[in-house]
Order: sequence, then C-alpha cells, then structure tokens
Amino acid sequence: MAGTAWTARTGPGGYAAVREAIATAPPGSVLVLAGEGHLDHAIWGEVSTMLARRRGVVGVLVDGVVRDLSAIAAGELAVFARGRTPCGPAPGVAGRVGGVVDCGGARVAPGDLVLGDDDGVVIVPASSTDAGLELARSAAQRERARLAEVRRGDSAAPRGSSSPRALSAEQRKEH
Repeated sequence: MAGTAWTARTGPGGYAAVREAIATAPPGSVLVLAGEGHLDHAIWGEVSTMLARRRGVVGVLVDGVVRDLSAIAAGELAVFARGRTPCGPAPGVAGRVGGVVDCGGARVAPGDLVLGDDDGVVIVPASSTDAGLELARSAAQRERARLAEVRRGDSAAPRGSSSPRALSAEQRKEH
C-alpha cells in the first residue's frame, strides 16, 4: 500500500466522520482513521471497504477495530487496524475530516505519505517524502542484494543492518 494520507478523527466507535472521509477522499489516497484506539465498536467493515474501493482509495489505517474481516481480506483494499470485533459502529458519535490526527501514536497530516505491507505501516511527513522514498529504495536494494547472496549459497551472518536509517529529527519536524 502506498498513497497520500486523507485523515479523519472520530470518537469511540463513531462512523459519521468515516463515511464523510470515504465520500471526500481523493483517488489514490490512504484513509487514516483516528478512532482513539477504541476496541469495542468497529469503525470499518465490508460496506466501508466496498465504498472506499469504488472511490479509488488504496488503503485504510484504523486506530481502532474493524469487522467483516473475511470480506475485507477477500477484497483488493489494504486495511490495517488494531484488531477486530463483531460489534458495529456506535450511533451518534461525532468526528471530523481533515487536519492532523494521532493514529496509533503517530501524528499524520493530510498529504503525508503512507506506506504499508505485511510487516506494518510507515508514515513519512510530506516535507520528507523524497528523503523517505530514497531511504526505502536503498533498504530494498540492500535486501535484494543480500537475498541474492543467500540464494547463491552465502550463509554468513548479515553484514550490518538491512533496515533503513531513521529520518533525522529535522526531517520529522513536519508537524
């Protein structure tokens, strides 16, 4: 998953801001839904997945829980969440779309780069996108080279770290 953040914040289990975020998200965006880490009511499910996919959303990051996991997994939309629950959204919970949100301890602004795969999600501030992409490319290149060495029979311990170096404090000061 790779796209620019489109943010929304909702109270525990709220769905109104999520629905508005889906309706206003630009194609190619990743919805970043700050649900306060609430674990009792899902703020994402099968219907949301279908609507977001039609809108051109490429992924969803939920600081909360989801439901309808089988339907989500069968779809083409990457969805990352704290967990799952069978309980649907809570009625009448307010929220807002846009602005900087806190999602799982990370500050995310609209336009930040959101990258995710089976190992997790990384947020790159919009002001550091070029540096972040270069670090990711470099790490991927090192990993491909190391895997090629192992395939050729080199079983020696890894040489140094294959993880990218962290962004500097200056690069992270976006927010």
